[in-house]
Amino acid sequence: TSLLRMRLAENSNSLVTSMIALAMQYRELLWLSNAVSRLTPQTPKSVTTAINNMLTAAAPNLGSAIEGEKQFTAGVYASLQGASYSNLPLSEWDEAPNFWERLWNRLVDVGFLHGVTLNTSIQHLEKINNISQLPAHEQAPAFAEYQQQADELSSSCGASWMRMRNAVGSCVAAMSLPVYLSYLQRVSDLDGSPRLLLLQRKALAESIASADMPAWLETTPQDLRNPYTLQPMQWDTASSSLIFEGKEKQSQNTNRSSSCRIRLFGNLPLK
Repeated sequence: TSLLRMRLAENSNSLVTSMIALAMQYRELLWLSNAVSRLTPQTPKSVTTAINNMLTAAAPNLGSAIEGEKQFTAGVYASLQGASYSNLPLSEWDEAPNFWERLWNRLVDVGFLHGVTLNTSIQHLEKINNISQLPAHEQAPAFAEYQQQADELSSSCGASWMRMRNAVGSCVAAMSLPVYLSYLQRVSDLDGSPRLLLLQRKALAESIASADMPAWLETTPQDLRNPYTLQPMQWDTASSSLIFEGKEKQSQNTNRSSSCRIRLFGNLPLK
């Protein structure tokens, strides 16, 4: 099941399908946390090896899904090819468009160039794919910088008459850009969450006491820290829980919290 989920996330041609696979992985972590808490020196090596492989599996690459997004975008614009907005009156269906409506529709025809808009949208997706390859702590700043460039290119959705050429198309292409950061962060969230389980296993194996956890976490290597801040994972003494603060809300969590929490001393796993 784990291998199927990983292949689905890695090879999907749809961002939505990849996100479904990521949700499956989050639920998989619940089982893994329970399994890790029950490991003993007598546990067969084949079992511990299998769990290690699941915990250290690389986060999925969204390259295939973004390529599928390109194809979908091309299909949408192909369906609009040849459509004339001047034939779509804004008045009531039984009334002829007035002068200003006809003028506006004609301006939209001039301001929306299918080929240019498609090229701009594909350029956005290629940039998003490049950003997705960056470490988690570099993605948001790189995305914000590119978002600003896209906003300047769209010229506030054609507010300036000097930039009327494809002003509507530039605006349409830029409008969908912000949502893609959420996809990237969902991958990074599920890169950070398994690190808690690795810490859980390491702490149990080394018999780290609750009072010693904060100091112990300060010594953890970079690949076991928060991928967004590069700081050690949090420790909640009151509940004896390791905590990773993700970026995206999770439907599996209470109140759709973005936090991943593992109770180290007790039977309460992910929350």
